[in-house]
Amino acid sequence: MSDKITNNPEIELLTAELASARRELQWEASLERVRRVTGEMTEPSDLTEVVKQIKREVDVLYGGNILEVDLMLEADEETLQFWSIVEVQEVPDSMEQFGQFYPKKPEPPHPVIEKMWASEGDFNEFSSDLEEMWKVHASLARYVPHEAELLKAVLDSGSLERMWFTVSSIRGGRMFLAWAVQPPAEMAIVQPRIAAVLGDAQKRVEELREANIRTREAQIEAALERVRSKAMGMRNSDELLEVVATIHQQFSGLGLECGVFWHARYFPDYYEKALTSIDGSKVLTLMILPRDFSAVPELAAWERGNEKIGVFAFDAEQGGQYMEHMIAKGRFLEVDPHSVTPEYVRENGGLTFVQARTTKGEIEMLFAFSGEEALQKLHEHGKTDVVLVLSDINMPGMTGLELLERIKSDPPPLPVCMMTAYDNDDYRGKAAALQCDGYVSKPIDFAALKEKINSFIV
Repeated sequence: MSDKITNNPEIELLTAELASARRELQWEASLERVRRVTGEMTEPSDLTEVVKQIKREVDVLYGGNILEVDLMLEADEETLQFWSIVEVQEVPDSMEQFGQFYPKKPEPPHPVIEKMWASEGDFNEFSSDLEEMWKVHASLARYVPHEAELLKAVLDSGSLERMWFTVSSIRGGRMFLAWAVQPPAEMAIVQPRIAAVLGDAQKRVEELREANIRTREAQIEAALERVRSKAMGMRNSDELLEVVATIHQQFSGLGLECGVFWHARYFPDYYEKALTSIDGSKVLTLMILPRDFSAVPELAAWERGNEKIGVFAFDAEQGGQYMEHMIAKGRFLEVDPHSVTPEYVRENGGLTFVQARTTKGEIEMLFAFSGEEALQKLHEHGKTDVVLVLSDINMPGMTGLELLERIKSDPPPLPVCMMTAYDNDDYRGKAAALQCDGYVSKPIDFAALKEKINSFIV
């Protein structure tokens, strides 16, 4: 009787179907746990937790036969980026490498990566013998030495004669598993499902990156608005130094590592430099220096050029010498004993200058059709934001000379140039007495006008 039950094809089919259904439930439960980890992601770096969870799930279902789970993405035309979980029984320390970079065409070659990247579609499987795996070791030793050590431990142990790899294509790359034994046939169905869940995690990473970018842009704009507010509240040019300190504070608030901030105001033969404290809370040092950068040729070349940003790195000795050069050449108007010193620079391993030009920004032209309207615009926009006033002498209502007098009498005094078609000594004498800063002849030479405006920009 028992033999009849055992050999009953219907019973055997039912048993196989139940086993398949049970296996499907196991896999669906595993994938659901991976989905849950994906849903809990709050930062792009949380992709590492998804890869870890995939490793946990395959370990539960296949014991210790999975050596490695990897996510391999194309960083650019020449570089791959890996998220890896590697566990080797012969080595007590497991290895987690996230975001590591590896060339697409390494030297010496990595035969497994070449095969993986050539694999396309939902599922591919291949194996490598020991000779090929030693070639993999030679390539790893150059780029990721620790992983090479782990592979060497496996190869030296004699526990493996071959390694198997199952590969699935994902957006922008591949997901692969490294096996100590030949993978079960069901992986041809299961691994593409894992890859699909991993694709959901990749979409989540993109969403989080975009959200982070928007948040960061809002933080930066808020910091800039605080700087603008400080600048618009200036009552005289000396308060520009407080704006410099505010910029430092906003950099720190954004989590950007920074040291001393300075503002330099250039003149033909010298420049004025104001330096903040290291924490940026206030301006500690005011000095005048000759406009001579020959001690640092790279800096001198930047000063002569038009690049907006300059970055100049000094090691400990170079930085100390530069500070000593600045102290020896400079004339101090104000100095604090807690300001940066050559000794401080040497103790901290040097310094890096990041310089940005502020002297040649875009100029907005505002037009007024009377002296009264000009004064109203100055009131609306704030005098500290105005570079230069160009005024006709003859205007309806208030004359240009009356406008000049009003502007100069209301601090802070602005540069004012008079525009006239008449070379009249009487007009020039009256304008000079009212502290006129220059003249622009009509018809206007716009190239000369541009030079005139630039001469007033600091």
